[in-house]
Amino acid sequence: MPGTLRHQTHVILSSEPPRQPLTIAVTAIITAMIVINVVAVILASVSSLSVQFSIWFKMIELVSAVFFTAEWILRVWACVERSEYFGLRHLRARLRYILSPLPLIDIIAIAPLYLAIFDVVNAESLIALRLLRLLQLVRFFSPLVVLWRVIRSEAPAMMGAIFIVLVLMIIAASGMYLVERDVQPEDFGSIPAAMWWASVTLTTVGYGDVTPITVFGRMFGVMIMVLGIGLVALPAGMLASRFSEELHHRREEYRRRVDLALQDGRLDDAELDSLKAAQREYMLTDQTANQIVAEESKRRSHVCQTCGKTVIT
Repeated sequence: MPGTLRHQTHVILSSEPPRQPLTIAVTAIITAMIVINVVAVILASVSSLSVQFSIWFKMIELVSAVFFTAEWILRVWACVERSEYFGLRHLRARLRYILSPLPLIDIIAIAPLYLAIFDVVNAESLIALRLLRLLQLVRFFSPLVVLWRVIRSEAPAMMGAIFIVLVLMIIAASGMYLVERDVQPEDFGSIPAAMWWASVTLTTVGYGDVTPITVFGRMFGVMIMVLGIGLVALPAGMLASRFSEELHHRREEYRRRVDLALQDGRLDDAELDSLKAAQREYMLTDQTANQIVAEESKRRSHVCQTCGKTVIT
């Protein structure tokens, strides 16, 4: 309910427009804590630094554990204020939120902090899990938000493209195994061993540490390389195309908002504030937003406000 402490907590933590000064400050603090935690993990992997500043690293781990745990609890408590959870019972809404991607990542990233503090396991073995904290930055940076939405919307098509690449990789490894196994038993003596060559070749990395030496092996390798150029680039092309469509959709939605605001021929203070919030919502730059407003204002200036017909000047 708007005005309640839980609603205000949701507004502050959601980092959604319209953004208040307190929201910006909290976002900056959370971002700084994530960066400090990640930098500490990276520096702690250096043996000399790990010994010299062990107390500082332990302190950062302790403070981070308390801070991120409190943040996670507050997000779970306030998640029932999210629009997609309206109408659901609080327990059901919170369970659904906890099982969504970002809260699960939070749990996975927080758990190693406690395990390291209480020496349950070797902290170095969990370093990769702690670095997952970087994924939390998706909440706060607009390009990452757009990219995350694009990946989610294109997930089925992406999985299809990846499956095709995996099938082709198995075929490439099997073919090279049949052709090269007798002359290069160490590199192509089995299909799993040939998978290294297949993955490196299909992804067009080409380390050159394993190469076919027979005529048929090289001919087959050329064919796989040509196929790899087209197929491996497919997921990247799909993401780039969908990303462009998403940006175009956001500009058109903002244009529609501007058109509605200009129906009376001018923009008052309330409409300007609403458009500013919409600009942040659609993650548009000031230059793009001002250009759209100018274009719509110019277009409106050629329309008769009485009859609605276009007037040629």
